[in-house]
Amino acid sequence: MPRTSPAPDLARRLGDITLPEADGTDVRLGDLWGEVPLVLAHLRHFG
Repeated sequence: MPRTSPAPDLARRLGDITLPEADGTDVRLGDLWGEVPLVLAHLRHFG
């Protein structure tokens, strides 16, 4: 299976999103994958 990567435009747009860390500080997604690959999982609870 060939390895794929997101389109550069999508990665650029996602890089500007900020999310809260467990300690309450904000982190920019682009800072997380600047040095290493990143897996972003979205979990939703239906209950």
